[in-house]
Amino acid sequence: MIKFDQSKANEQEVLITNGLGGYSLLSTSGINFRKYHSLYTVSLKAPVARTHILSKLLMTLSIGGKSHQLNADLKEASDSKYSYATSVTNTGAVIEKYEVEGVCVTRRRAFDYLTSRMGICYEIVSDVDAKLTISPLFNIRDHHDAVPVTMEDYSYDYVLESKALICKTALSGAVLVSELEFTPNVRLSETSYYKTETRRGYPDLENHYCPGDYSYAISKGTQEFSMTIDLEMHEVGHAKEIIAKEEKRITDFERNVNLKDKRFEPLVLASDQFIVERSTTGTKTVIAGYPWFTDWGRDTMIALPGLTLETGRYAEALELIETFIAYQKQGVIPNNFPDDDEEPMYNTADATLWLYQAIFAYYQKTKDDASIKRLFPKLEEMFSYLLAGTINDIYVDEDGLMSTGNEKTQLTWMDVKVNGWVVTPRHGKAVEINALFYNALCVMDAFSKIVDADRDYAKLASKVKLKFNELFWNEKENRLYDLIIDGVRHDIIRPNMLFAISLPFTALNRDKWEAVVNTAQDHLLFDYGLRSVSPEDKDYHGKYEGDLLSRDGAYHRGAGWGWLIGPYLEAHYKTFNDKDYIKERLDLLLPHLNQAAIGSISENFEGDAPNAPRGCCAQAWSVAEVLRIVRMME
Repeated sequence: MIKFDQSKANEQEVLITNGLGGYSLLSTSGINFRKYHSLYTVSLKAPVARTHILSKLLMTLSIGGKSHQLNADLKEASDSKYSYATSVTNTGAVIEKYEVEGVCVTRRRAFDYLTSRMGICYEIVSDVDAKLTISPLFNIRDHHDAVPVTMEDYSYDYVLESKALICKTALSGAVLVSELEFTPNVRLSETSYYKTETRRGYPDLENHYCPGDYSYAISKGTQEFSMTIDLEMHEVGHAKEIIAKEEKRITDFERNVNLKDKRFEPLVLASDQFIVERSTTGTKTVIAGYPWFTDWGRDTMIALPGLTLETGRYAEALELIETFIAYQKQGVIPNNFPDDDEEPMYNTADATLWLYQAIFAYYQKTKDDASIKRLFPKLEEMFSYLLAGTINDIYVDEDGLMSTGNEKTQLTWMDVKVNGWVVTPRHGKAVEINALFYNALCVMDAFSKIVDADRDYAKLASKVKLKFNELFWNEKENRLYDLIIDGVRHDIIRPNMLFAISLPFTALNRDKWEAVVNTAQDHLLFDYGLRSVSPEDKDYHGKYEGDLLSRDGAYHRGAGWGWLIGPYLEAHYKTFNDKDYIKERLDLLLPHLNQAAIGSISENFEGDAPNAPRGCCAQAWSVAEVLRIVRMME
């Protein structure tokens, strides 16, 4: 059960999205502590060109001559544990409750799905006469930037048209429609301090443009009013209708999924937030993480089973697969689609191999022979490139194992390269690449039988498995090597070894599974996932903070990753068949649903205890893998 914790309200966040890449992300206290916090951020070209527009609607309650700013930002660097917020929930609509001196203000807000329209409804229950002032704080900018506004900045402008307040710059703008009286009063907001950006080494101060104030006279009893926000002026739907429609959409979705363990039901709502439209393809895509990632091929294929197949979204799963196949280049699907109209980026060695796993998972759920027969020629064409050798120095060596990249490239999921520094070199023969390669060969063999094709993928698969066990097994340490580079085997305790067990077709011989799972458990496991390298490693970094260089140095050298709990638990279950253990480990994840973005799972965590959440506060493959394992246990 998701619980609002007032003592942690300056750490918890609440996220809603619009299915187009736009989002609203605020702290549960109402205090903006990162530059991405905003009431209203939209995608001008779904799902990219994301533009921060409205930082917040600042609410000031005046009672008996005393003013209370219900959701003001921190005025100084020192933190504050106090908030007027007493309850925050997410039902597809965010419901926030603020209480002070006999006045209770409840605000509901939700996006109108697949539009940039947002509805906001206020309900006030009061024992006294009072006044509520609502001040829109604009900062129209790229959502990655913190840009202080100055009075010399004349790019902001506003217009009042009947009940509509139009605020705009050359970049974009928004239209607020409200029944409340608006009083012009152009000014700058007080400075917001973003403590998270301090930790991340980015600019951490910002103020905002305020064109004036809405006001509402509160009398004793119960009263209501509403507002809508959109990018353009038109006949807007009533806020109540927008909110009711979105709550019904989410309720129906959760009912159709029918997760038996209701404690994890928030992940169903979270899973919906990552599946969005892409305007350049006209199809669905997957946002890798909020607030800053776009769509990535590797992340999409890893997350696809949990986000779509375990939630009954089979048509969307197939659409995602077909879109990435359509954009493949010499057998390699895009690693990501950049902003604007740039060409997709193909700097990956494993995304295609994960696609074969995704489509096999799709077939296991649907038994859709027709789609497999239709897609098989393209799947075979892509595989022929992999076997013959293709871009990114991907080729199959004489021993049958797959080699990828060179000392200057980063093509696996441990893909950080900063200022020319390849932080975790993993070129050559990587253990998970070859586990995935073996799995893909077996998938193609299974599909060959469906289409009645005369292809001998099984023979090559047998060769790969034989050499995998011969060359990757570290007899002395009783575990798998992580890498083979130019014939030199590298014994680094990383989680990549688990994929030789967790995938449907297991490259590692059965008698070695227990040792590998135990190695991961002893060196890498923590409550919310697995560390990216053992704390005993000389390059281990237990903290994940500081500027970009510092964080990138720890990203795959100590930071823990939420999504890795999926392959670990699957490998453990396949090895020991211990359902009680899996359920116990899942239970340990529950406290995190009240950290960071409530009801979601973070991208990564610090490797050192207490494993504070870091990175994106809501990450697609983290949510997807936990949801997949929960369903597996059902």
